[in-house]
Amino acid sequence: MKMKKGLFLFGILLLVGVSVFVWKGGIFTHKLEPITFSNEKYSDYRKQIAKRMNAKTQEVGNRSVASGDWDYTDPSDLEIALVDLNDDHIPEVLALIGSRYFTSGVGGIELEIYSQTKEGLKSIVAVEGLLNGKPTRFFDSGVQTSSHIAKSRHKTNGYHDLCWFMEKIDPQKDRKHFLLWRDGSYDYGKSEKITDSERRLFPDENL
Repeated sequence: MKMKKGLFLFGILLLVGVSVFVWKGGIFTHKLEPITFSNEKYSDYRKQIAKRMNAKTQEVGNRSVASGDWDYTDPSDLEIALVDLNDDHIPEVLALIGSRYFTSGVGGIELEIYSQTKEGLKSIVAVEGLLNGKPTRFFDSGVQTSSHIAKSRHKTNGYHDLCWFMEKIDPQKDRKHFLLWRDGSYDYGKSEKITDSERRLFPDENL
């Protein structure tokens, strides 16, 4: 009986030890989890967000934007992922906007992030800039990223950091950039060198 109890306790300790080893870096060495986006699923979200993007374009251009225009965003221009960013079991809606109006000339792509509320989707991205010469945080503005985003195990103010990779001409200068949660929204954060293990997270990035 004592031997069985001893073996049972040994098994528990071994399981705990292996779990710690796996999580801390023995097997799952990556602290970043790639996010999978879809341009086929979540049609309702794609329609809602495309409508918002067109309204934004109309407001900036001070004119109506119709289907077929160069700067029109079609639902097919969006890729959607549902990701729980604050571990409250209610996933946030992440959208990659691939329409020409919202992509940059250097290959950047617009990332929008929304929380799901009773009133509908609420933008939780704010970018700092100047308004009449004063520092201002602009909400519902989106951020320029690459097409592959990762969720970090690390949290800032209760929300998981988000990360994307940026390729340079010199591979030694390749960087990863972070969005961090502060003052009630995501904003540009720190930038660090890419590790060799992180390069393998997105083999199609050719980093």
